[in-house]
Amino acid sequence: MEYIFRNVITQEVAYNSLLFDRRRELHGYIGMAIEETYSNRLEEFYEVIAHHYSKSDQHGRTLKYLKLSGEKALRNSSAWEAFEYYKRALEVLERHLEGAEQKKNKLEILHAMMSPIILLNFPDESLGLLEEGATISRELDDQKSLIRFYGNIGFFHTVKGRHQEGIRFSGKAFDEAVAINDLTAMAQTAPDLCVSNLATGQFKTVIEITSCMVHAIHKAEKEQDNFGGPAIVYPTFYALSGFSMAHLGRFEEGLSNCLYGLEEAKASDNLFTISLSRNYTGMAYLLRGA
Repeated sequence: MEYIFRNVITQEVAYNSLLFDRRRELHGYIGMAIEETYSNRLEEFYEVIAHHYSKSDQHGRTLKYLKLSGEKALRNSSAWEAFEYYKRALEVLERHLEGAEQKKNKLEILHAMMSPIILLNFPDESLGLLEEGATISRELDDQKSLIRFYGNIGFFHTVKGRHQEGIRFSGKAFDEAVAINDLTAMAQTAPDLCVSNLATGQFKTVIEITSCMVHAIHKAEKEQDNFGGPAIVYPTFYALSGFSMAHLGRFEEGLSNCLYGLEEAKASDNLFTISLSRNYTGMAYLLRGA
């Protein structure tokens, strides 16, 4: 054991004695060696490769593997890890890119961050990130992107108890999505608007919105699509609709919608969607007195 300890110390001293440029060069070589050696099972090593490239001059590869690590973490339901990898990717962009290229890459990462931000119930820096995304969207004249950020800013305000601000931002986003007849933008913003209206007791409005969206998604045959968000929205709309109906005393119809949404959620195998559907179904039963 003493020999192993001395060996580790010796390696650490040797590493620290290297010139900084030489260290960066070695980390770059290690990253490339892992890529070549494990090319047939690369996903297992995304995080390790990102670590080595982040200590090298390979900024493009650093960015690539930080993003891949974030996507992998999100697939594995590790929202905090995903959030941190994306934050590190933003830091790389701040240090090493500028101009239009930086903005386009930033926008891509900020879009990817929306799911972990929502799953984590909006960490402290969330509003700043969402507002930065809206600003870049305006600068790049990307209307669809701007619509999505407005919708999530509205959801943020609703979660924080500022319901009228939530309706203002989410409503503007949904109206603009409807105006350009973009199903993806509508599906991204409608859930936020529904939650804002639920919080203020506007149950009829929720039923109208969800009815419109269920019809549109079914017509497009996209019942198992998450449209870039954390939840599969088709079953979520059924659950939101059923819960709203229960609030209006339409218990049988409401529970039927909730239970159908729950079955669709189970078919999606998306844990976030299943938990949402179970929650709204349970609350509908509670309103009924069961």
